Amino acid sequence: MLGAPARAQVVRVFPPLAPALQNAGGRQSRLLNGAWEVIVDPMKVGAISPFEGFPPVAFENATPWRDDLVLQEWAFDPGVTLRVPGDWNTQSERLFFYEGDVWYAHKLTLAPVVEKRQLLVFEAVANLAEIWVNGLPAGRHEGGFTPFTLDVTTLVKAGDNVITVRVNNELTPQTVPTRFTDWHNYGGITRAVRLIEVPQIHIRSWCVRLTNLVRRDVQIDVVLAGGGAGIGVRVTLGKSDQTVSGQTDQTGTARLTLRTRLGLWSPDSPELHEIVIEAGDDTVRDRIGLRTIEVSGAQVLLNGKPIFLKGISAHEESLARGGRSFGFDDARQTLALVKALNGNFIRLAHYPHDEATTRLADEMGILVWAELPVYWGIAWENPGTLHSAKAQAREMVERDRNRASVVLWSIANETPKTPARLAFLAELAQTIRSLDNTRPLTAALFGDPRGFVGRLARVVAARRLQESDASQSEKAQLSRFLARVLNKPELINDPAVISQQASMPLEIVVDDPLGDVIDVIGFNQYLGWYYEAPVARALGIDEAVVRRLSLDLLPAITIRAKLAKPVMISEFGADAKSGVRGPKTQVFSEDFQAEYYRRQLTMIGKIPNLVGVSPWVLKDFRAPRRSLPRLQEFWNRKGLVDETGRRKLAFEVLATAYSPDDPYSLAT
Repeated sequence: MLGAPARAQVVRVFPPLAPALQNAGGRQSRLLNGAWEVIVDPMKVGAISPFEGFPPVAFENATPWRDDLVLQEWAFDPGVTLRVPGDWNTQSERLFFYEGDVWYAHKLTLAPVVEKRQLLVFEAVANLAEIWVNGLPAGRHEGGFTPFTLDVTTLVKAGDNVITVRVNNELTPQTVPTRFTDWHNYGGITRAVRLIEVPQIHIRSWCVRLTNLVRRDVQIDVVLAGGGAGIGVRVTLGKSDQTVSGQTDQTGTARLTLRTRLGLWSPDSPELHEIVIEAGDDTVRDRIGLRTIEVSGAQVLLNGKPIFLKGISAHEESLARGGRSFGFDDARQTLALVKALNGNFIRLAHYPHDEATTRLADEMGILVWAELPVYWGIAWENPGTLHSAKAQAREMVERDRNRASVVLWSIANETPKTPARLAFLAELAQTIRSLDNTRPLTAALFGDPRGFVGRLARVVAARRLQESDASQSEKAQLSRFLARVLNKPELINDPAVISQQASMPLEIVVDDPLGDVIDVIGFNQYLGWYYEAPVARALGIDEAVVRRLSLDLLPAITIRAKLAKPVMISEFGADAKSGVRGPKTQVFSEDFQAEYYRRQLTMIGKIPNLVGVSPWVLKDFRAPRRSLPRLQEFWNRKGLVDETGRRKLAFEVLATAYSPDDPYSLAT
């Protein structure tokens, strides 16, 4: 229609979020999990005006469905629900690939409350959440993997109440993570929701640090909400009932110190001690481990001693039912596999996982790499993007800084080497260090493969020329390639030249300016998996031949970092469809994946300053970019177990590598 005005996004005003309430799951609370009524809103009629002068549909008023003559075109229906916590993608087939708005509504009845504050805590909503209570705006949050708190004291009432949430899982170049990722974009209220009653002045957060390893000095910072200076705070630590008292300053913070003889936390002895914090009418309890973690030269020291991180990377997907995992049962299944690998470390990629995972890692003695979803190429020069990354960093650190298992904060994965990216990540690193300067920072870097692919092509070409079964046409093709790249056509048939090219050293130097910002250099590499197809195209020969020769070359390749810092191989891997067997050179077979791991581990064991390994990946996970029929079908098949938990051959290869015998000399 000529002259029709465009639809407009309605800007709603929400009150600011309340300061995050730490350890919400450890407080007495009303759990709001279960079936929530939903409206799927693909046209965003609840958020966008159809044209000027007409407001969007007011879903936030939670109108119920009626079976009478009243005209309705939208309504919440008790028969249309989604489970909370849970992603919508695996609860409804029609929502499996859905990206957009879904409105949630939950009814609850409250008793009269006097002189208490009511805090509504969402442990995670993916990725945008706008919340109303009884039709009134309560708060807005961006970021799908960290908790947030809303003070709804003035919004709730005695009797019946309704909480309405607009959830949107769309990603853009400006969001964190960005539009294009390599995992399934789950949407929904994916973790627990709690209503918590607290005193007007209450304990908001606390931070426990072992500040001196020899003397066992402990520093405890306690932050109160709703109070200022002069409020008494008491902390009791451990079974020995060591108690220390103090008062808050003008910011509502009390800093207390004590000296203890309590045991240290480590993977071999994951001792946890009860801490009780009291302030006014509020009391909180937690279980914490005491340990130090630091970088010294090219080593990572746990409690003053070098430690090697025998790990695996993992996405947050459930082994029990598929989809986004949550809670202790899911976490226990995942971490039990780490133990079965003889591992002591897990990289929680590529975003903060559920708090149950880090708490259970404390109990089981598994070290953790916690990561922000700053992934691939995002809007590095956009102030809003940086603001979102900083907010998510703050929420991640405040939630997990008392977890002894968390030893590394990761600020990024596989980001391009540009000045804008470096400035962005340097500022993000500064933010994290201002919140917690007791843990090393890391990032998963990756090199520019083009130079290496060119060198690999020359070696493969020369080695194929030396093989007796190469056809004449193949030899002619490879000779022309070498003549071109060497610019020495007159020498190309010289056996000495071919021999020299065949034995040319293959080295990768990790040289990234971000290395100056971080403390531990993570490096992702897929030698033997992704580089063979471009080499085959460049040489004009069969990829299977290239892959066979490349696999033979793999143990001799060298990797080193330009900087004398600790180095981790944060990713390597190859796809294998569970149950597919074949020759060791047959891609997507378990046999290839197992042999690939053997060759990779032989190479990795020679890396200077190596402090850890976390192959990609523990479990096959959903990945819409991976559509290959029969083999992938929207799964990334690099898991050591499949989506049901069945172990592939490579599982035992890695478990053997991590055994005390250390056959690949990883830790020596």
